[in-house]
Amino acid sequence: MNGLINATDKQLEDSSDSCERWAFKFAGLVILGLVAEFMIAVCHPEYGSFWERWGSVVADVFVAIGVAGEVLFGRMGHRRDTELQRRTKQSLSDAVTNAGEANDRATKAEVELARLQVQLSPRTLSKEQYEALQALNGKVSAVILSAAGDFETTRFSREIEKAMKDAGVSVTLCGNRMGLSTSGIHIVLPNPASDFRQEPLYSAFKNVDPSTGCSDRSISPLPDLPEIPFIIIGEKPSPPRTPPYVAMVCRAYDENGKAIK
Repeated sequence: MNGLINATDKQLEDSSDSCERWAFKFAGLVILGLVAEFMIAVCHPEYGSFWERWGSVVADVFVAIGVAGEVLFGRMGHRRDTELQRRTKQSLSDAVTNAGEANDRATKAEVELARLQVQLSPRTLSKEQYEALQALNGKVSAVILSAAGDFETTRFSREIEKAMKDAGVSVTLCGNRMGLSTSGIHIVLPNPASDFRQEPLYSAFKNVDPSTGCSDRSISPLPDLPEIPFIIIGEKPSPPRTPPYVAMVCRAYDENGKAIK
């Protein structure tokens, strides 16, 4: 049995074909024995002659050897065919498993590609986000809009400006403020609020960017600007990363400030 397991597919196929040929040869012996029996019965040899005495025995020996050979080589061929079928089923199972794993990898790659496309594509207002800003109509009268200087942020801030003006909000543009740089969107309210979530401006921009932040002028003073909401449109947030990127080597120093090797 170990010989069958260790044999190659080609060896098993050749061996199975050989067993089939030998089975046919032994089947020929059976037919030869039966023909001999028939001929003895037809010719009816004389009593006491060799063929009358031993003819049937010889014919029966041919039949017995033929049947035994057919059974032996039939079983040998069956074992080889069974091993080939087992290997075929195993190969099919492995192919199905590999195909499933390949599909999983392809699906993960598509998800990763879609995620990267979202990260790398410029921000733009969707229909739902535009309609969320229209909810400011009658709730917010004027705002100051500040945007970072890169092209993607400037383009995105222009869309927000247009949407807010469509909602009847007066928009004043302001240059980027030092000390107020941010990524994403941040709103500075003129007065403290007990709960930023209740502020219409904050609620509307949460639908535009879920990471929108909010504070008031007690935290971010803007003494040179009117007492109206100040909206900062920062650069598009970078994807999260796992530090460290640079390994820092800690060194000891002596009392004179000289590094100890």
